[in-house]
Amino acid sequence: MARLWSSGFELQSAASGVEWDTTTGSPAISTTIKRSGAAALRCNTTAAAAYLSHQIAASAAATAHVYMRAYVYVATLPSAKTMLLAWVDDTNFGYGVRLHPDGKLRIEASNDFAFSSYSASSLATGTWHRIEIDYNDSTDVCTAYVNGTQVATLSSADTFGGDRFLVGSFDAVTTDLYFDDLAINDSTGTAQNGLPGAGSIVHMQPDAAGDNTQWQSSASTTTGTATVSAINEVTPDDVTTYNRRTTTTTKIDDWNLESSSSAGIGASDTITLVEHGGRYGSTSTTATARTVVKRIKGQAAGTTTSSASTAINVNGWTTHKAAVPRISNLIAYVNPQTSTAWTPSTLDTMQIGVQADVSSTNEIRYSTLWALVEYVPSASEVHTTSGTAPATASASGVSSTVRTTARTANALAGASGTSTTVRTTARSAVALAGARGTSSTVRTTARSAAATATATGVSSAVRTTARTANATATARGAETTVRTTAGTARATATATYTSTTTVTTAGTANATATARGISSTVRTTAKSAIATVSARGTSTTARTTARSANATATARGTSYGVRSTAGVASALADARGVEYTMRITSGTAAATATARGMSVVEISAIKVLVDGAYVSATPKVRQAGVWLVATPKRREAKTWVAY
Repeated sequence: MARLWSSGFELQSAASGVEWDTTTGSPAISTTIKRSGAAALRCNTTAAAAYLSHQIAASAAATAHVYMRAYVYVATLPSAKTMLLAWVDDTNFGYGVRLHPDGKLRIEASNDFAFSSYSASSLATGTWHRIEIDYNDSTDVCTAYVNGTQVATLSSADTFGGDRFLVGSFDAVTTDLYFDDLAINDSTGTAQNGLPGAGSIVHMQPDAAGDNTQWQSSASTTTGTATVSAINEVTPDDVTTYNRRTTTTTKIDDWNLESSSSAGIGASDTITLVEHGGRYGSTSTTATARTVVKRIKGQAAGTTTSSASTAINVNGWTTHKAAVPRISNLIAYVNPQTSTAWTPSTLDTMQIGVQADVSSTNEIRYSTLWALVEYVPSASEVHTTSGTAPATASASGVSSTVRTTARTANALAGASGTSTTVRTTARSAVALAGARGTSSTVRTTARSAAATATATGVSSAVRTTARTANATATARGAETTVRTTAGTARATATATYTSTTTVTTAGTANATATARGISSTVRTTAKSAIATVSARGTSTTARTTARSANATATARGTSYGVRSTAGVASALADARGVEYTMRITSGTAAATATARGMSVVEISAIKVLVDGAYVSATPKVRQAGVWLVATPKRREAKTWVAY
């Protein structure tokens, strides 16, 4: 058997009967503090117990040899000792590991109150620890490990055996604990037949039809109308949306999955296993013709590995199967197409599915399918305390927040002016950092990356569109340079009145800068870039259209230069005055500036593209709602003079 059961709390439900059999107290799902994937379990109690229980074996076996793993994050140590992990029978007698108020661990046998010695070291708060238990019921020896190092062992005359796993805070104490990336192995098979070791767990969700779509959607009576949108939700919605079989023949559905990078798996990560997961239902508890066979294949039209026929005869819904133990009965340690280990790239071609293996009109259903993937990151492990991806940032004690979308990942952190590196693995990446000011906000879409930071001012905002990268950062006047990949842009920004020059590359550029004023805004469109800046006044906005580059900078009324490599350049600036707007069209170059309320236009070679040719244009500036002819001027010896 080897791997018996896995859970990363990725269904994001602590309710009884969804991912776990039984819930006691009020454990909750956390999507902020978690080790991998999108969620973890939180047990935040005040003089109360909160834990989950799941039956792993059909009955308590006095000869079982099981290996258990859980990653534990201690936010607040318990007020008194509490059981964290345990292997027990149906009366909760067995072995487990208890955490004590000083952070030390001890193995305890519940039936005869035998105890091991305490661990030599205490669990530190605010970080993840891998706790593993090797429990041999035939010899009644239990050994505990923390991050791969043995910390305690106990021999006891336990004759009860065990069949289920407990995780959480078993005793009525005050504490705040998090759990993630759980696994249980036994000693059989050729893979995962010992301690699980390091591992991260994610779910890959269906995102498109695969080789077969022969079932029907819940909203249709027509065969072949099964839809991916009915079965790819994170937390199963059961009767709300599902696919079903109501007609004869052994119908098959296969589904492609989101990319491994979207799920958070790196290109060089090691894949441990793929486990088929599903939420099934029917309209009767009668077993006749209410069975399915689960399917995994490595590629379209490829070799399929399948489960045994699995009964789902419940008048309602169940996870994996109708009868206990409700654990997955299809785990693939290798790619069935090649009989070699899975890789991130072969995960990207994988399909999972389900087959009604008996021809019948008895209705059977599935509401959600997923592929649980356990992997080992190639780089050092990163743990999160905010957002949906590994990222924290702080400056002068103030933490920045990372918000991502669509299974995104990673960010940076700053401490007293020291920044860290951002490495992204998923479709988009967001990085924020604040330094004695309001944090910058980054919103990304469509496989883009963005990062902003401010210093002594109001936040800047960056919005990106298609496969672009934007970044700005400041620290008390020290210029920071951001270099992007994928041939997009380079941007710099400063603080304390000193503006910078934006130099563009490869056709697009984005830059923002603030100097004790209102935030600048960057909005990009269609291979264009916009940058604005203000100094003790109202921000100026530049809007461009096609293949243009814009940048502005001012500091106490002094405008700075703009350099571009693309076809067109525009610059706006104001200082201590009223906002003026320059609007440009189709292939022009324009610059405006204001100083102490007076509008000044600095323009050279204004042209407009008309019928394929550039023609001269008269410069104008909008003032008090009226467009006025503007006289080109330049700055010499602190004075604006006409050309």
